[in-house]
Formats: sequence, C-alpha cells, structure tokens
Amino acid sequence: MGDYKFDSFYYTNDKSCEHYLSEIEGLSDEDYIRLYKGKMFCPECKGPQLSLVKKEGVVFLRTYPNQPHFLIEGKNCTYECDTASKKVVEEYVKELRKKKKIKSLLEAMMRKLFKQDIEPSVVTKTSERKHCNPLLIERVQSDGVVKKNIIPHYSFKSWGKNISQEQLLIVYGRVYIELKEIQKRDKNGEEIKQVYIHFKDIRTKKMITSCLKPQNIAIDNGYYYAVILGECRKNEYKGYTYYNMWINFPINECILLEPYQL
Repeated sequence: MGDYKFDSFYYTNDKSCEHYLSEIEGLSDEDYIRLYKGKMFCPECKGPQLSLVKKEGVVFLRTYPNQPHFLIEGKNCTYECDTASKKVVEEYVKELRKKKKIKSLLEAMMRKLFKQDIEPSVVTKTSERKHCNPLLIERVQSDGVVKKNIIPHYSFKSWGKNISQEQLLIVYGRVYIELKEIQKRDKNGEEIKQVYIHFKDIRTKKMITSCLKPQNIAIDNGYYYAVILGECRKNEYKGYTYYNMWINFPINECILLEPYQL
C-alpha cells in the first residue's frame, strides 16, 4: 500500500476523476460527511477509498488502511508505490538532464495526465515510452530488485500551502495564461523589461501563480495544457503569503505548454 498524498479523487456521485482537494478542504465537517465521505476513491484505479486528512495546517487525501489498489489492464496502479524522496527525485532529474531527456519525460507525462484530452499528434515520437510509466522512477537495487517510486505531482487547482515546499515536483493542469510585462531596474540602475507568465484559473481568471517567462518560449495569452517541473516556493510580503513557481534548470526544457480551445 503506497503512502501517496492525493490532491485529486474519483467521485462516485458523478463517476468522474475531475475532482480536486480544493473543492472539499474548506467544507464544514457536516457537509464533508454528507457529500463526500465514503464517495472518494483512487483517481487512477478507483480501488481504495480516500479520506480527508488535516495535519499541521496542511490538507491532503490518503487511502484507508488495508484497502488494496486494483489492477488496470493487468498493470499495477501507479499509486500502489511509495512517494519518491526529495533526494531520489533530484538524482533522477540530474540523470535526465545529462541525457537531455527532461522534455521527453514531460511529453510522456502530458500524454498520461491528459490522456482523455490530448490528441496523439500533440506528443512527439521522442516521448513514446509505452513500456514505462512516466510518473514512476524505477531503480535497480543491489539485490537486482526493481524499486518504483512516484514522482510527486499536483494539479494547479491545489497550488499553495498543500503542496510540498522547496522540492522538485510536477505541476500540471489546464490553465489560462496571461503575459505581464514589467519595467524594473537592474543592480546597475539600468531599466530593463521582464515578462512574467501569470497562470490563471480557466473559469474565473483568478491568479494561481506566476513565473518569469523563459526567453526562448513563444506563447501568447490563451488556454493551455501545462506540465512543469519545478518547485513551489513560499514567500511573504507585508503580511501576505503567496506561493511562486520556480522552474527547474534548464528552464526551456522543464516547461511544456500546448494550446487548446475551451
């Protein structure tokens, strides 16, 4: 039984996996019990039931004890594995960087995470890894046993305090992107122009987070599928807490955006 902290779930009321932690974390205990308790399951295999956990200011979903994951077309559920540690993820990304395969990983992740939406032509042949699950890190142990761990991945809908801080992870989702140009001065007093990517909710256009736009990425304002390798970093300014997006290096390889029509 894996130890993964879920931020999405399969909801039996509408038989959909398009449900996220954000829709339940603010509910009263009474409403949670009435509407969701006993109706949330693993978003991939729909096997084990999930429960809402509130711990030290952080909210997440986890499986009930002793409830097994189901097989999916003869294969084990991704979430049957334990979560990869910070060190394991960093070593894996370092290895991919040397092999120049980070972009290929993100393409494979986009295909898996948006499998019901993405057209086959969107993902290039470089990401054809049908025998591998891109959400898993596989390592051969000294005894020859292959150990599998899940790469932490979270929806933009869960962005903020409930995401692990200062740790490499995948953030994904359908977002509205707005480019924001800012004039500022550098350390020498010279005026410079910087362009930021504002990631917004596709319905409300409410700001989720932002990051500095990579120079070699050509995008316009619009709706996108996004898969990003980076970190969630907590900041405070005049009593206000916010969470910035830090994109891993090399930046151009660690952000994948594909436009779509709402």
